[in-house]
Amino acid sequence: MGFAHSIIDELIVGSPLHIQRTIRISTVYGLVEKCWITVKENTTQTDPQALIKKTITTTATASGQITNAGNSGSAEFVFHLVRADTIKFKPRKSYLVDIWMKQANDEPAGVESGIIITQHAVTLDPS
Repeated sequence: MGFAHSIIDELIVGSPLHIQRTIRISTVYGLVEKCWITVKENTTQTDPQALIKKTITTTATASGQITNAGNSGSAEFVFHLVRADTIKFKPRKSYLVDIWMKQANDEPAGVESGIIITQHAVTLDPS
């Protein structure tokens, strides 16, 4: 499994964001049991200080779900960042994001690292 780097550009503060990924895994280590995402303002923040931290499993929740745990050598998952999450962001700022996973017979592994770049909303009331 390779480590991906991503840029989510021009996210409007307060907009929902769905982060869906498909990754290759080695089935030797078993199925993916959980994935988690953290979004931080800087590298000195600890995980408890993260603006957003969500954990998902194969059970569907408001945070997302592992939709394919990796039976075929690929795992699929989605994280749901809702307005209550993204409203914490400040416009025109970059945030650090990383995604990790845990397979049944292995240590946690980093899947992706990147940044989210935010923007101001132009229309605040669509009515």
